[in-house]
Amino acid sequence: MRLASLRKSAAFSRARYDDKLLEVAKSESEVGETEAAVASARAELRLADIDLYNAKIRAPYNGVVTQKHTSPGAFLNVGDPVVTLLNDELLEIEADIPSDRLTGLSQGREMTARLEDGRQIQVAVRAIVPEENALTRTRPVRFLLGSDSLKNATTDSVVAANQSVTIMLPVGRSRTVLSVHKDAIIPRGG
Repeated sequence: MRLASLRKSAAFSRARYDDKLLEVAKSESEVGETEAAVASARAELRLADIDLYNAKIRAPYNGVVTQKHTSPGAFLNVGDPVVTLLNDELLEIEADIPSDRLTGLSQGREMTARLEDGRQIQVAVRAIVPEENALTRTRPVRFLLGSDSLKNATTDSVVAANQSVTIMLPVGRSRTVLSVHKDAIIPRGG
């Protein structure tokens, strides 16, 4: 600034003025370079935060770990299994039902199932899988545990994975029938 005001005097040195302009341009480019380095460091920090977030293993649902496939500190590729997780809150029963017994089943129909210890639970048909096993002539049917079964459950689980369950299947389709109480029938004259 001072050199610019001395331009018309004899003390003005054009070379010195040009040197100072070059120093200003150099300083401005260093500032720009430093600002770019700061922006790059912020971007790297954001990428490191994303990598840190992705490094944490989170289960997609609540459950119980039944098997560990790795140990802490081991290197894993994307998609490698870490643990086997069993959702103990949403278990269902799958049974292979003979095809000729499917006529009495429909989605939502409730029935009784008996556990090996003698307890009985209510189950409802969730899905009849449209795939038949040609060797056994059965189809998989999936049952949900009834809400009454879960309300009466103790601290022990109602059912466990791979547990045996006997399901009381209807013999045929449900139908409406007229019924009369036995005490309402009076036998007279044959």
